[in-house]
Amino acid sequence: MIVVGALTAVAGFAAPAFAGNPDCTGHCYSIALSPSSMSGSPWQGARATMYLAYMAAGGGTTAHINSTLWVVQNTDPYNIASIEDGIYDGWIEPDGYSSCTGFLAVTCVHWGYDSASGASSNCIHNGCGGYVIYWADIRNSGGTENIYFHIVKFTSPSPGTQLYVDIGYNSPNWILHIMSSGIGLDYYGTSTINSDYHYAAQVEVGGELQQGPNANACANTNFMTFAVWAPRSTYQPWDAEVSNGTAYVSRGFNGTHLVPGTNAGTWLWNLPTSANPNGC
Repeated sequence: MIVVGALTAVAGFAAPAFAGNPDCTGHCYSIALSPSSMSGSPWQGARATMYLAYMAAGGGTTAHINSTLWVVQNTDPYNIASIEDGIYDGWIEPDGYSSCTGFLAVTCVHWGYDSASGASSNCIHNGCGGYVIYWADIRNSGGTENIYFHIVKFTSPSPGTQLYVDIGYNSPNWILHIMSSGIGLDYYGTSTINSDYHYAAQVEVGGELQQGPNANACANTNFMTFAVWAPRSTYQPWDAEVSNGTAYVSRGFNGTHLVPGTNAGTWLWNLPTSANPNGC
């Protein structure tokens, strides 16, 4: 097992040039992208491992920060289809809550809680801030993007605890598997994205942030490994699309691939603060 507390020294993770929080009123990312040559057959999913690292989204009911695996089945922005799973910190709406925003481009967000999530009555009925394991379906059709959040388990940061996530097509369904022996979790979910897409067009892994101006979001160093999946049980680690290992890093995020070509399938990211250049 990799000891998260030792990652900075092992990876030579340097202090960031920018120490402070970005004003991510939209979204900011630190993401490794799968090479375009890996899209389509035979890749039918992906897996990733990550740790329950410290992350904080800052205040507000739209603020969130996640450490996530994304499997994108269709990259067409007018008919996008994707599945994601991982760790989320931020505001969580009540069970069954839905809301839509926008006019020409409409986004509708729908929230659901797994029966074993451990949610309090207050969260279920009123919403709450939380650190959770989650997954989500995302579909865009006819100008409306629908995001279906599934809250799997309320938990808390535990930097030495590993989370394993897997998204794969197992005919006739896309299946989610989220497992962590450290918190006693072994969860399977079935996506609604089934009949139209059987292959991954793109795979992404890393961090995402949305917050209000100067909302004091932060994240300690997040270490992630990842691979694409093909039947049956064949996994292949991949290097980030950009040769220097920095696939996509927004202002305020750090992100790096550990020695492309040598440590395939690795990504490090964190979100610094002015007080702590390594995270929270």
